[in-house]
Amino acid sequence: MQRRRKARELALKLLYQHDLSGAFPEDILEGTELFRGVTEAVAEYAREIFLGAAARLPEIDRLIRDHSRRWKL
Repeated sequence: MQRRRKARELALKLLYQHDLSGAFPEDILEGTELFRGVTEAVAEYAREIFLGAAARLPEIDRLIRDHSRRWKL
């Protein structure tokens, strides 16, 4: 279970980089050093989460916007 937790943590860091930089997800994956020292299984799961969330950002943002109160996205 620790492996999935680590992958989710890495995916969140990648999404944060994406949000700050505005770079393409593939460019972030190529330029990151976050995968150093993790197993390939952790890295692959983190990539899967990151790319899946990045592909759905407009939908995710809409859901957050529709359900948040007194907070602008």
